[in-house]
Amino acid sequence: MINTNINKILVPIAISKGGKIAISQALYFHQVFSSRITILHIVPAAYIISRIFKNKEYEQNKKRNQKKLTKFVKFFFKGSIPAYIDLRIIVGELVPIILKTADDQKYDLIIIKKSKKIKGVFYSLRKHNTDRIIGASPCPVLTIKETWTKMGIREILIPLDISKQFRTKIFWAIELALKFKAKIRIISVLGFNIGIEESYTYRKCKILEKWIKGHDIECDIRILKSKEHKMHEAVKFFSKKERPDLTIIMTHQESVMNENYIGRFAAEIIHNCPTPVLSIVPGHDNVFSVLLNSFKIRKVKTITN
Repeated sequence: MINTNINKILVPIAISKGGKIAISQALYFHQVFSSRITILHIVPAAYIISRIFKNKEYEQNKKRNQKKLTKFVKFFFKGSIPAYIDLRIIVGELVPIILKTADDQKYDLIIIKKSKKIKGVFYSLRKHNTDRIIGASPCPVLTIKETWTKMGIREILIPLDISKQFRTKIFWAIELALKFKAKIRIISVLGFNIGIEESYTYRKCKILEKWIKGHDIECDIRILKSKEHKMHEAVKFFSKKERPDLTIIMTHQESVMNENYIGRFAAEIIHNCPTPVLSIVPGHDNVFSVLLNSFKIRKVKTITN
């Protein structure tokens, strides 16, 4: 396997409990990848009016926000901010600023803690804004709903639909499993009209299981029966029951017409799984796609043929 790093992590935060959780999650990845972390606080674009008419007041407000962010982060780290942490204050709209910053500075990962309640029109990383960020992000996005990986990444869940592209998330799951010494669990869904072991899905999953185990990674498969083939409901049920530490999905699998459309399945998982979800967008030029291009694809032709 190729050795790769998540060198730069972008963490957009509100100064709140959710911000602390997002920073904590970023630190967990830093421990493994030695990443630089940028903590980004965005000042609402409404303040631009003050800049036009009262430039001094605008600058004072920006400085207040800078001091507030610095104080917040210093308190989090109990005194001094580590050298690998950068703080940024930017004025503008939430989603465009996050996307532009991630693209301009070539970040490898964005970490978002979604808000349970709307605490203001601007700062809320509510469902619509989260979808917009993931749909247009130049790099993978890790979303946290309820809990972060405080106890470590010990089990990685991969929902698998063999009728769609899955190779990318398998490769990345293997890379993460090796880094974190985690187990991989593959979950798929079948209708009631066929036996599990007789199905094409089962045979493909067994091939994957064998290949993953060949990398000295513990792996098992779980194939569930569902009359209506609703994978997202099966994954939600499994996640709430088994509590995997991380779920890896691929977005943009249901529409080729709109590059910002993440798909119903992806949206359901992102917004309903209680544990962190890593959304990988195929085709973008980032560390994840570089990882794929570096693999010797001929080794895994048996997976996709």
